[in-house]
Amino acid sequence: MKTTIADLLGLPTVQADGRKVEISKSLLEFCDWMEKTDRKLSDDEIRDLATMRFRGGQPKSLDDGDDLYRTLKRLKRTTKR
Repeated sequence: MKTTIADLLGLPTVQADGRKVEISKSLLEFCDWMEKTDRKLSDDEIRDLATMRFRGGQPKSLDDGDDLYRTLKRLKRTTKR
């Protein structure tokens, strides 16, 4: 069966390795906010954020998403040096 919970609930999804990945409501809000502030996320960034799993759960607010995104960007810059 190829129908996902996101399909049934009418939630947006992205493709990851040929699979649909559900985008949480908080991630969708974060993506919209980033686009409104001229920092649109790439499909790869959205997929990566949507598929990350955390012990404390997914980010639940716009601020949580922003904190996570900025932290990951900082870590990425640090590891490239």
